[in-house]
Amino acid sequence: MRLRDLPSVDQLARGIDDPLAVDVARSLLDRAREQVHAGIDPGDLAGRLREELTAARAPRLRRVLNATGVIAHTNLGRAPLAEHALERVREVARGYSNLEYDLSAGGRGSRQAHVGGIIPRLTGAEGALVVNNNAAAVMLALAALAEGREVLVSRGELIEIGDGFRIPDVLTRSGARLREVGTTNRTRAADYEAAISPETALILRVHQSNFRIVGFTEQPSLAELAQVAQSHKLPLVDARAARRGSCTRRATRRAGRRRGRRDDRACRRRRSPARRAAQLRLRRRGKAGRAAATWRSAGRQHPAGRTVAARLPDADGRGGGRGRRRGRGSTHT
Repeated sequence: MRLRDLPSVDQLARGIDDPLAVDVARSLLDRAREQVHAGIDPGDLAGRLREELTAARAPRLRRVLNATGVIAHTNLGRAPLAEHALERVREVARGYSNLEYDLSAGGRGSRQAHVGGIIPRLTGAEGALVVNNNAAAVMLALAALAEGREVLVSRGELIEIGDGFRIPDVLTRSGARLREVGTTNRTRAADYEAAISPETALILRVHQSNFRIVGFTEQPSLAELAQVAQSHKLPLVDARAARRGSCTRRATRRAGRRRGRRDDRACRRRRSPARRAAQLRLRRRGKAGRAAATWRSAGRQHPAGRTVAARLPDADGRGGGRGRRRGRGSTHT
């Protein structure tokens, strides 16, 4: 096919009763010209036009099945709405509402007033501000509390979450300055203590939502960081996003409040059944290992038939050397 064989926009869109037909036809012909230049046959343009119009009119959001094992899944719309919440949405969305209107004062109000009293009662926080996502919440908190000053963040928490949000970029856009503490795999509360200076505005703790560092690692608990922040009279921002299972996410200004405090261990206890089963197997293996160690200290054959090592006396008569005793399994020293 050559360029002069392509139809005009009018010819392609003629006879189609759709306001989008002309714009879609222009876009389709632009791509068809590029295909012709590349030596590719653009195919049935009229059929492609009808398919693109159908796709443009189709609803973008649709129901899906969540088989991931994550109850509150960010990519799948997080938690489904309860039936009574859907009824309220349908009732209010049918007409106008007092979204930003104070009915008692008869004047302009704030949309945050509808949740400003509910969320503090649920979380124990002093106040609440609802935004679109956790990255926006972190940026607003940093802009309000740390503009032009330093924010302490562990090197192991300089992460990138979904849609390209990076913690260093969020800090830069908020006007705060990043101060890295600790190392990638090991950060202690003492590292935060040593990094605090007159320029420090707050401590930021970021949840590692989409990856894990395992092995030789260390990370201070939320309670330990709260103690450091309170001893220096600094705010602690705890950014929790995309937590797995039924664990909630919160970004609070202070983490030392009784009702607002939740350690990571409380969240781990509520993980998926598969993870709990794996942890149970590991604990059982640990108990079996301790039982084998008890038999080994007595120098006897383990009931399971595994090979164990018996302690042999040293030259001075005390038990210190090691020998081997073969059982039904492989040799173990």
